[in-house]
Amino acid sequence: DLVVPTTPTGISIRPVQSSEFAERVAVHRAAWAPSTGFSLVRYLQVRGITEIFDPELDLVAVDEAGRFLSCCIAWTDPVSEIGFFEPFGTHPDGRGRGISQALVYGALLKLQQKGMRHARIYTAGFNQPAIRLYQSCGFIERDREISQIKALP
Repeated sequence: DLVVPTTPTGISIRPVQSSEFAERVAVHRAAWAPSTGFSLVRYLQVRGITEIFDPELDLVAVDEAGRFLSCCIAWTDPVSEIGFFEPFGTHPDGRGRGISQALVYGALLKLQQKGMRHARIYTAGFNQPAIRLYQSCGFIERDREISQIKALP
């Protein structure tokens, strides 16, 4: 059984509605700023991968005023029974309040309901806030990837 902590007061975890695509893109962009190449066009392309995209797994954390504070897309692999998170991000105004953890657990519950037995989430090895978040949700480090780069003249 998945033991889920209490969601912070005034926050709801739910799928994105079709009328909220602009808000969904905005929270993604705020979470990943200054890397803001994500756009409505790109988001619609992701949603258009109908073979694997599940709208029930495109989740947001929303406050009582309707403001999006965190977002993630989870993906299922029915063969391996592993669910994946990609991407996951929280608006700076939502950080440090338990909202990110609530969204991770909300997605884990959805993945479990869809028959997944494991979940995987990736982050950069230097991203200590994300690593602490994922560990607080019960994730354990399984491996590390080492990238090597060479500048070309």
